Amino acid sequence: MAVCRLCQRADDDPEVFGETCQQDGLCIHENCLVSPQGVQPPGFFGFLFPDIHQELQRVAQKSQALSSALHHFRCPLCQDVQTFQEEMFRLGIKIPDRDAAWEEDGAFEEHYQRHRSCDASQCLCPVGREQSEDTGPWRLLLCSSCGSCGTHQLCSDIGEDISSWECSDCADTCTGESCS
Repeated sequence: MAVCRLCQRADDDPEVFGETCQQDGLCIHENCLVSPQGVQPPGFFGFLFPDIHQELQRVAQKSQALSSALHHFRCPLCQDVQTFQEEMFRLGIKIPDRDAAWEEDGAFEEHYQRHRSCDASQCLCPVGREQSEDTGPWRLLLCSSCGSCGTHQLCSDIGEDISSWECSDCADTCTGESCS
């Protein structure tokens, strides 16, 4: 049996769900349809296909909001948080104020950890590769492109006034006119 794209149920009791409409791979219960323009022919029960697809998109966004939560809910195209969330609220989509479900139990905790060691072929630090200071010769700089390699200022002969550094792998991939 086909599943309604709006309520995700396969129930077909017409007294509860109304008639079940199917066309072009789309299945919708009559009672699941809501259109701000009112009843308009043609389509399912007077609801136009563009309106049905718009409602499907709204339901998908609401579903995304429930799983991603307020802290991570942003425009998938431009990554804007504030304007996107304001628009979702305006459309009546409630976004729970909590961490995303996939963030529970520290499932992705390792993604928030920074690289913490000097990867220079010969580390000169007497305390070891893990030593890191805010200033001076043992200031640990991370690659400004990948962030997965680090070096002490002294180990790569980087001046005090330099605030960014690129590892050799990233520097090798960024040659010619295509890189800034």
